[in-house]
Amino acid sequence: MSTREPTVLVHGEPIAQRQARALIGWVSREEAIQLLLGRNPAPGEDLTRIEGQFDAMRAAVGKRSKLTPKRSVVDSPKLHLDLESLAQNPLLNSVFAPFSWTLKIVDLRMVIAYQKAISIDGLDERVKPVVDDPSRLAKFCLPGEQPVPPQGVLGDVDQKGYTVSSLNPNLRIAGTQVQQVQFTPKEGMQPVPMLAITFLVSMGHSYLQ
Repeated sequence: MSTREPTVLVHGEPIAQRQARALIGWVSREEAIQLLLGRNPAPGEDLTRIEGQFDAMRAAVGKRSKLTPKRSVVDSPKLHLDLESLAQNPLLNSVFAPFSWTLKIVDLRMVIAYQKAISIDGLDERVKPVVDDPSRLAKFCLPGEQPVPPQGVLGDVDQKGYTVSSLNPNLRIAGTQVQQVQFTPKEGMQPVPMLAITFLVSMGHSYLQ
C-alpha cells in the first residue's frame, strides 16, 4: 500500500501520509478497508475495488501450507549480545510490563511473524547499518528512548472535540483519569465543582507479533 499525496481532512490542514505495507489478508474486512484506503470509508463510497483486493488477499492466505513448528530460538554468542544485560533495560521493562516475557533471538523463518502494518519509508537506510554490523541488532530491535507525544492538536470550533495525528502509527489512547476539580470560569468568580475526564495520549513502541 502506498499513500503519498496529502489529503485535506481537518480544518483545511493537509494531513501528511507515508508509505506502508500491510498484511491485508490477515485482518478483518473492516480493518482491511481502512488500511487500503488509508482512512475510514465515506458514507455511500463505492468499495467494490477495495473489497475485491481484500477477497483476493484473503484467498491467498487460505492457500498457505500449514506451518510445522520448529525450534526458532538461536544461540546468541555468534552475535556477541548479552541478553541478560539487555533485559535489564528500564524502558524495555516498562514497555513489556503487562506481559510475561524473556529476551531471546529467533530465526523468523521458523515462525509466523504477524505485523498488521509497517512503515517502509527509508527502510533500506534503516536496515543497512545492521547488515554491515550485526552487533547493532539490539539497538535496532529494542526501544532506545521513549517517543515524544505529538505536539499538534486541532480543536473543533465548539471546543468539544480534538484531533491528534502523527506519522508514527503507534499513536494511541493509553488510558483515562477521572477526578473532581474546582473550575473558575473567570478570575474573581466562585469556583464551580466539575468532573474532569482526562485522556492520556502516548506513542507506543513497535514490536513484532
